[in-house]
Amino acid sequence: MIEITFAQWVALAVIVFGAAVLRGLVGFGFAVATVLLFGFVLAPLKAVVLSVLLQVCIGAWEGPAAARLCDWRALRPLLFGTTVATPMGLLILRSLSAPVARAWLAAASLLVLASIVGPQGVQIGRAHV
Repeated sequence: MIEITFAQWVALAVIVFGAAVLRGLVGFGFAVATVLLFGFVLAPLKAVVLSVLLQVCIGAWEGPAAARLCDWRALRPLLFGTTVATPMGLLILRSLSAPVARAWLAAASLLVLASIVGPQGVQIGRAHV
């Protein structure tokens, strides 16, 4: 069980709300935002696990509608990679000190952000913002 103070609960709630707004506006980014920001409130491993659990809850809620719309052929390699890489990543994260883990999580988050923004600005579908 994770022991969390009231101030941490409030901070986590604000982070979840902000990440949910981001996901609602852009369509993705919840996990990237929560992992990065949870790391300021919780130990890095707990931040990742909590973010994954929240993402699973979101997936269970939205899964049936998304299953009808997704391209399963394109999704299969991603599902396989995620299934293999997530436990391996958690084991690696568990072996790192908190400062090193936070630095790696921040770097990964910045790489994701850079891949989204790119040199042409934020790309959503075919439109450039």
